[in-house]
Amino acid sequence: MMRVRTIVERTAATYRMRGFWGFVKAALIYSLRKPQSEHAINLIVEPTSTCNLGCRMCPRREYNAENVYMSMELVNKVLQYPHIGTIELSGWGEPFLHPQIAKIVETVKRRGISRVVATSNGTMLERMLKAYEVGLDHISVSFDGGTKRTYESIRAGANWETMINNLSVLGKVGKSLQVNVTLMKENKDEIIQLIRVMANTGIMQIRLRNLDLITGEYNSSQSLYHANLSDMIDSAKEAARDYGISLSVDKINQNKSTSCRIPSRTMYISAAGEVSPCCALGHHISFEDENGKTDDIYTTFGNLQSRTLLEIWNDPRYIEFREKWSRGEVPVCCEHCYYRRD
Repeated sequence: MMRVRTIVERTAATYRMRGFWGFVKAALIYSLRKPQSEHAINLIVEPTSTCNLGCRMCPRREYNAENVYMSMELVNKVLQYPHIGTIELSGWGEPFLHPQIAKIVETVKRRGISRVVATSNGTMLERMLKAYEVGLDHISVSFDGGTKRTYESIRAGANWETMINNLSVLGKVGKSLQVNVTLMKENKDEIIQLIRVMANTGIMQIRLRNLDLITGEYNSSQSLYHANLSDMIDSAKEAARDYGISLSVDKINQNKSTSCRIPSRTMYISAAGEVSPCCALGHHISFEDENGKTDDIYTTFGNLQSRTLLEIWNDPRYIEFREKWSRGEVPVCCEHCYYRRD
């Protein structure tokens, strides 16, 4: 009872001293500091850093990625975190290349995690079906062209006919399935055709997104951040309605923001156990924007091999990183990111 009274008194004092918005800011900072057992955090878990494709816009092309597979020991350490919202199996590798991916999904679901999702290039059909079978709730498949020529040009190493078949089979399982399309100059004129292809394949959810991270000459030449896409997007929405497809469109042409929803809601755990605020900061890479090229922005706050996830969340450096965002300050490592938008 005494503790409750103290909290109430402190809250009232804060309101009197700082006013309403000062009180809100103080509450936000407290929420970022307090032990994460009181928060539901979404975890992006990278099962492997290995990939079987050579997608032209992928940051993997700009650094020498080691082929690492997350151990079940590390998976279990991830699951010791006291309050997990969603677990997303993703990262800079293809999750379904992990030989124990079904066991990972099954282990996570048995721990009571209500929503487990994955992002994939869609090539590993049998493992994807098995993951669905043991409890995977949703798969987002990346598919970036409305024609065989464009798709296979962007997704180097993939086969159009195989992927169309895979999507058709996955669509018949009856579980949540979405196609993610990364908009680029190379494919922007094929979006209506892509919607038509997906409709014929049985895909009912499509998401259009832009290049979040500009790395290398190809990405720089393909970026659409300063293009006028309103007519194309309006036509895409109309086509999607005609086919009964749910189409979501990221905020594509907005200026960078001094706010980001990721730091207070998400943690990224690489296949090697390194913990970062997001996947962009979890690997050694440099990015580009209209102001030039960054140095290596790799930012990690600890490794699960030696510390718990809760200990890492409460690391003073990690707290300060989150508080910078709450103050409207953009950390240096995030200055070139196109994902930080209102």
